[in-house]
Amino acid sequence: MAQQLTQLTIFFSGTSAVEAECAALKAVIEELNRMLAKSHKILLKVVSWPNDFRPGVNQDLQSEINRQIQGQYDIYIGVLGSRFGTPTQRAGSGTEEEFQIAVSQFLQDTTSIRVLFYFKRANQDPFTIDTKQLIKVHKFRSDLSQKGVIYRDFKDTANFVEIVKEHLWNLISDEWNGNVWKLIELPSQRDTNEINTQSEQKTEEKATSVIEIIAESEDVTLVPEETGYFDLMKEFYTAVESMTSSLGNMTEYTVHIGEQFNVHTKSANNLMEKYGDKPKIGGSRDAQKYLTKAKEVVDNAGSDLETYTGKMIPQISALKTDLQVMLNRFRDVYIFANEKFETSEEQKQKDAGALHEFIETMVTLVGKIMIFQESITNLPALTTKFNKARKHATTVLGELIAEIKIAIDQGNNILKQIGVTEN
Repeated sequence: MAQQLTQLTIFFSGTSAVEAECAALKAVIEELNRMLAKSHKILLKVVSWPNDFRPGVNQDLQSEINRQIQGQYDIYIGVLGSRFGTPTQRAGSGTEEEFQIAVSQFLQDTTSIRVLFYFKRANQDPFTIDTKQLIKVHKFRSDLSQKGVIYRDFKDTANFVEIVKEHLWNLISDEWNGNVWKLIELPSQRDTNEINTQSEQKTEEKATSVIEIIAESEDVTLVPEETGYFDLMKEFYTAVESMTSSLGNMTEYTVHIGEQFNVHTKSANNLMEKYGDKPKIGGSRDAQKYLTKAKEVVDNAGSDLETYTGKMIPQISALKTDLQVMLNRFRDVYIFANEKFETSEEQKQKDAGALHEFIETMVTLVGKIMIFQESITNLPALTTKFNKARKHATTVLGELIAEIKIAIDQGNNILKQIGVTEN
């Protein structure tokens, strides 16, 4: 008889800056589902903007997102990095509005939903940080404690995967009763007001001190005042050179892992030729030899894949910074030259064309990486070691895809800033 499983839907809410975390969450859910199906008869599903939403019409974009998702998820997971997002007609950003709706639903019926929120505290090139956006994130983060929300910080995508996996497992183990979430008795409104009144002053003082420190840098431009044209050009070309090196290294690593997999495939085929006519099940000596050698081949492939992933991680980190610096310096040099040197229209079009060509190259690259990521994802889980390596590689490639997509969006925004419409 088929096992009856309950599906719980997770709504991932965040800006484009945390696409890597969204991709990583979807990857880790596959692993969680195998355990939860056996232990709790549950399957988790992640939905996120934009891939899991259909076309529609409403008063505004966020209203249609709200309409399609409201009441359709059981767990809200919000994630913010250094960007707060674009304001809506009702909130400071789409993420904030989605969070407010989730909290409101929880307060109305504590058996209907659970709300989790995370902040990415990654090291980032200070020249690439939008300080106004960062101030909004800090203000939002500081206000959460006054609203009864416990959040969690993480440093990178791998750290996020580690903690969110544990949190989801514990959440379902502790608070899911089989068909709904356990009832949580909330304090009365009067009790809540008394608690808030007692802690409001201390919390506000602490939040204000943090905001004031950040606000001091609000008027600081991304390029220091003393930075000149040739300084900007040097930083631009340095970033381009470093980015080219990182992409070259990653290409080399990817070609190499492909060659290694070909070797492992040949070894597997040789085993099949040698033992293909032998029974694979039972206690025969030939069967045991086959299984031992087959596991060895697959585990070796897993070791190679894990080595590949370990080499890719620092390259992706470097590429992230290089892409942001390169694009920002391109914009700064373009604006500087236009204002100070009165750049000709022909040169402007040439520069804009070069940026557009770079964006097209990145779009093509993302497509190739996604194909490679899918090929790894579709590999069978033959051994525990290989399966772990496969999932790790898929997550890291997802982070690479997200970083390049962010750069593509940033490049298109720069084209708009300098008066060029993207194709």
